[in-house]
Amino acid sequence: MRTLLEFYLHYFDFLYLDSQYRITDSKTGGDAANASLTVTGPVLTWFLTNDRGQMQLSVGPTHSLTPRNWFWPSLIKQYLDRDSTIEYLPVQKEIEWVRRHIQDIERLFSGANQHVLDIAIKNGDTITLSVPVRMIPEDSYTAAEIRYLEAHGYQRSGPNTLIPPFGGVH
Repeated sequence: MRTLLEFYLHYFDFLYLDSQYRITDSKTGGDAANASLTVTGPVLTWFLTNDRGQMQLSVGPTHSLTPRNWFWPSLIKQYLDRDSTIEYLPVQKEIEWVRRHIQDIERLFSGANQHVLDIAIKNGDTITLSVPVRMIPEDSYTAAEIRYLEAHGYQRSGPNTLIPPFGGVH
C-alpha cells in the first residue's frame, strides 16, 4: 500500500488537490504484494492498482459503477482522439494524457457526449464500432449512443457499422 500511496501522491496531484475527489476505498492483498485505491468524484471514479509492482489505472462513471463500465485510459484516448486502434501507453504517459484531458473524460461520462454525437451527425460520419452491435449490453453507454444515432436516422449496415441518412461517406 505504501508504494501505491507514494505513486498516487507523486502522479495524481490533479485528483488529490481537487476538493471534488476523495479516497473512498483502499484494499491490500493478503500477501501485501497487491493494493488498490478507489478515488471518487461526482462524475468519475478512478481505480488505481499496484498489481505485484505493475501500476494500473482505470476509470468509470460514478453513478454507474459496474465492472463493464470501467475503462483503461488508453481506450478512452482512442475514443476521444477518434483513432482506429488503441495505443497502449506506459502508465506514467497515460496519467499525463489523463491530466491534460480530464475535462474531456468528465464530459464523456457526464452525458455531455451527446455533443460529440451531434458533430458526427452534422458531418454525416459513418460510425464503425469495435465490436458487433449484438454484443453491446442494452444498459451500456454505447447502446444509448447507438439509440441516439438511430433516432437521428442512422441505420445499421453490417454487424458493427452505423451509416447516416443518405449514406454519408466520412
